[in-house]
Amino acid sequence: MKHDDLAALELRSMRSAWKALERRWDLSPSERRALLPAGGVDEESPPRDTEARMRILIEVGYRIGLAEMLLQDWLRTSTPTLGWLTPLDVMSGTMSELRAMRRLVEMGLAS
Repeated sequence: MKHDDLAALELRSMRSAWKALERRWDLSPSERRALLPAGGVDEESPPRDTEARMRILIEVGYRIGLAEMLLQDWLRTSTPTLGWLTPLDVMSGTMSELRAMRRLVEMGLAS
């Protein structure tokens, strides 16, 4: 398989995982825009920022071990651990904030 074919396959797989995350998190259009401000999810070659944020968000989504209804509430509830922001607010911030959220989830401190 050629490099371009592998890259296209990887991108399709990532988009599929992103769409599943959108459904699992029950994201509104405004929440999707906040999480991926550069847009371009469905472009042949999405912006670098969009691709990087999608990868981290998908990782976070895989690591959060909450039932769907608890998860959707948790994503939208402010908490002192996050400076009284919601997890969605933090993940909609800068790349540094998004990476920090990933670390919190990896350590089991975010949920």
